[in-house]
Amino acid sequence: MAKSRNSNHFSFKRKASMLAVSSACILALSACGGGGGGGDDDGGGTNPPGGGGTTANRIVNPQVASVTGVVGQQTPVSITFSANTGNVTDLRITSTVPATLPAGWTSSATPGATMCATVTTGATCRLTLTYAPTAVTPSSTMTINYSYKDNTGATRTGSFNVTYQAQAQPAGPTYAYVTNRTENSIQKCTIVAGGALSDCSNTVTTGLSTPSSIKFANNTTAYVTNAGGPSVSVCQVGTAGALTCTNSGANAGTNGQGAAIPLSTPADIAFRNTTAYILNAGNNTVTKCTIGNNGALGSCTEAAALNATQGSIPLGIAISGTNAYIATQSGAILRCAIGQDENLTCAPTGNGTFSNPYGITVNGTRAYIVNESTEAAGYASTITTCTIADGGTLGGCGPALANSAALSRANRIVFRGNDAYITTRGNNSVMKCTVSTDAATAGTLTGCSSSNGGFPTATGIAIGQ
Repeated sequence: MAKSRNSNHFSFKRKASMLAVSSACILALSACGGGGGGGDDDGGGTNPPGGGGTTANRIVNPQVASVTGVVGQQTPVSITFSANTGNVTDLRITSTVPATLPAGWTSSATPGATMCATVTTGATCRLTLTYAPTAVTPSSTMTINYSYKDNTGATRTGSFNVTYQAQAQPAGPTYAYVTNRTENSIQKCTIVAGGALSDCSNTVTTGLSTPSSIKFANNTTAYVTNAGGPSVSVCQVGTAGALTCTNSGANAGTNGQGAAIPLSTPADIAFRNTTAYILNAGNNTVTKCTIGNNGALGSCTEAAALNATQGSIPLGIAISGTNAYIATQSGAILRCAIGQDENLTCAPTGNGTFSNPYGITVNGTRAYIVNESTEAAGYASTITTCTIADGGTLGGCGPALANSAALSRANRIVFRGNDAYITTRGNNSVMKCTVSTDAATAGTLTGCSSSNGGFPTATGIAIGQ
């Protein structure tokens, strides 16, 4: 990890350490956290006169709360810039101290260019990073320097500090949680040495209705989409990994009379900062909700409406940086750019052939698509992997796992380190595989074994502490 703080040279390692800039106007730092702002060139946010007696508009210097990352997990945090009055132009990051982003900080866009052409009091600017530490890190600080032009055309500068640290994974067992679609239950299994699932038993047996997926938003809170609800349950992790689930309150917004619009066959859910995205398979839309106290979902509105060209019946969603990836039953994989308003702009991506894709998961620089296949084809499922390019598009798609008798009507895939777990509804099982690291077969799934039953109509799967 770089420790030098005596350089202002602006160089970022492409891919591994790059600032991501969204195209509209909000600056968010995803994964950082910090120890307040360093101030600007004219006195910590004061508004001095500009040329000719004109009062200069100024950027409000960001104040960033300290962040604590966990080894093996991603920690996103948003930081926004706005103007104190009027508008400023040409906001950009100019340098950092140390000169390269420290280990664990990643993003997807090259810094140095203009982040936002115009920033006003009503339109902020956001930059997105992700902190994913791989080792315990003591408290450290980096400084982000920026520049912009005020309304008089004068160049202004400012900076803020980001204080961060990384802790080890909490001690104790790790659990896998499996949703059983027709049983309306969730089973909890202990992951033992070697990655096998052991001591599986029901942890939730009431309050669910055709649960199709389960995902964790953080270490203590999971969400379950109930296709038959239609609803989303929020589940808190208790003693020995037990889950306690209640209705999250999610809906699809309100109508003209202020009445809540119900979700429409919610199939999957994903998270970015404090926003949850819910796929509505019943009407080809995506709902966004704000995650509130105790995990409740509120302020829900439509984030995207898919058309026939884009694909229909969205079943799986994964988020990486400022991109969401959606698998549709019609066979299309969509890459959706996440805008400043958190809405999605979607277009097909990937050069593979997908058969009734059901689940999608991002693991590092790869996306994995679960092809459930069709009843006519005997639900002969396969797994496809695609490489995520710098701009977020998917390419280089190819087989990660061929069909076998054990891979019948596969639905979801989740990763824990170098292990992959796949639910196979067709034979009521969970399959465990290893991600190959060999140069010739990198990213493919090998050494697979099945639980050979035990999970009635297994559909969703998530890993929790």
